Amino acid sequence: MNTWTIVLIVLVALSFFYEIAMSWMGKKYVNQLADLLVAGKYDEFEALTEKRAVKASVAPFNLDYIKLNSYLMRNDKEKIIKAFDDFRNKRLNKAQKVEVLSSGFNYFASNNDAERTEYYHDEINKLPENEGLKKQVNLLYDIIYLKKTDMLDELLAETEELEEVLRGSNEYLIAQIYENLGDTRKNKEYLKLAEKHMQQMADMVKKK
Repeated sequence: MNTWTIVLIVLVALSFFYEIAMSWMGKKYVNQLADLLVAGKYDEFEALTEKRAVKASVAPFNLDYIKLNSYLMRNDKEKIIKAFDDFRNKRLNKAQKVEVLSSGFNYFASNNDAERTEYYHDEINKLPENEGLKKQVNLLYDIIYLKKTDMLDELLAETEELEEVLRGSNEYLIAQIYENLGDTRKNKEYLKLAEKHMQQMADMVKKK
């Protein structure tokens, strides 16, 4: 997975994370942890997560989830896989489940882990709602794993209607379709555009 893709996943996840931090003290520690994480101060981050006051103030899911994001920031694949696998055995509310499943799908699909990608694809499609997420996940799965190309024209037209900062994920899919078609020039062109616009999105999320 490219560094900018990891950063985007983490920053979007942190944006979600701020919303689920409930208590004032818990939110205070979440902010401190997030600041250390974004600054790359991982030793200080790890030390803070082990403090008794943090464990008492921050809900277990929240702490586990921000630790997962620290592993994503460091691209520590062994710990990332373990963290996602551990979440399979935990009781999650609806919002938490959606966040973990979507993050897991994005990570494993980007890293060509077919077995885990299929697991997250299937679990997302079992959700009772979230039709928009299902559509996005199924589209990505069809293009990357089933090598479909029949949605190219629709994606190109849809992307033209989007603001530039919102085009990154569509452009990534378009690039993958061109790869499936064997068009190396167009593949590189749209990967470059996707990287540019995803970085813009990451910068925008970071400023919030």
